[in-house]
Amino acid sequence: MIHSLSPRPKNQLLTEFDSLWRLLFNQKRLLTEIMIYFERTYLLKKTRIKTLEKLILAELAALINNLNDIKNAIIQQVIEQIMNERRGETIDKDVIRNVVQMLIKIELYKPFFEPELLKVSDQFYKDEAAELNMNFEVVGYLKHTERRINEEIGRTLDYLDKSTENKLCSLIEKIFITDNLQAILSNGFDGLIDNSNIESLSKLYYFLDKVGKLDFLKKTWGYYIKQRGNALINENELSVERILQYKASLETILNDCFQKNASLKSAMQFAFEDCINVKTNKIAELSSKYIDDVLKNAHKISKDDQEVEAKLDDAISIFRYLSAKDIFEAFYTKRLVKRLLLGLSSSDLLEKKMIDKLKHGTGIRGFEHEYNFLFRMWYYFHKKV
Repeated sequence: MIHSLSPRPKNQLLTEFDSLWRLLFNQKRLLTEIMIYFERTYLLKKTRIKTLEKLILAELAALINNLNDIKNAIIQQVIEQIMNERRGETIDKDVIRNVVQMLIKIELYKPFFEPELLKVSDQFYKDEAAELNMNFEVVGYLKHTERRINEEIGRTLDYLDKSTENKLCSLIEKIFITDNLQAILSNGFDGLIDNSNIESLSKLYYFLDKVGKLDFLKKTWGYYIKQRGNALINENELSVERILQYKASLETILNDCFQKNASLKSAMQFAFEDCINVKTNKIAELSSKYIDDVLKNAHKISKDDQEVEAKLDDAISIFRYLSAKDIFEAFYTKRLVKRLLLGLSSSDLLEKKMIDKLKHGTGIRGFEHEYNFLFRMWYYFHKKV
């Protein structure tokens, strides 16, 4: 039957080999059931003698290898069907699955079929990436990359050998991510963060981690934080609330998209510190005023002291970055004295907790005794009155 075959147009040859493989499989199964007693009792003791199944497959492999045109035509037509599916066409997966299984069984898959498939796939995806780059849009680009990878995973489940999956996925990751890294990080990265696009940033982190390019993300991430942070610090209506919002948005991305990566966290902290200290004196003054407002209005903010403490902790998270802690100390002391003398503080307990937070959270220890002295004096005059 094989000798009567010749290269056919389109997928006709595949259909014929599908029928041949089905027939051969059914006959092989019948013969195997007949010969199973002989194989188990005799061949297993003489391992150099091939089983009936191996003999049949070896004969089929020899026949197809001798018909080079037929072998090449089978491989090309299978790949053509795969390419059609990549272009969105519907193909007969059962036929492809059976022919591919035949190639695997007769050991033509690894040495002949897979290299040709990878070669054609490489050119196909390079052309596709180049086309997408002409009108580059990072959100769609990342979705497209993910879709293509999932499709190749699906093909290994449907008809390709499992060992091909990683090769195809790595090929796509190299072409779409590694080879186009500059376009991804230069054209749209800032927008992803500005718009808090959690889904796309998560995809980006996943891909860059897979291809070992997180160092590039680290540099771009740090540069973004400095640029946006400097713009924020130089706003006319700057406030601690705005700084806290900015910091919280960065932490959300770090935690939810970048999997709390230690290197990216370090880059964020260094970049944020640079921003804060662009106008360190101004931030020191605004910080002391922010705490002053919280401590004076704690009863209005919330009846729950923990909620008020959370606001103070948020402020402390900024103060840690300040280089002008002595400037902050001066502003804070001035406002503290005013609160105590005029009875403006909402809670003595919160005042003391704040001093403790400053002592342990920021390293400001020198003026702890001064504050304790102020409190003792305040209590003395308060009781005397």
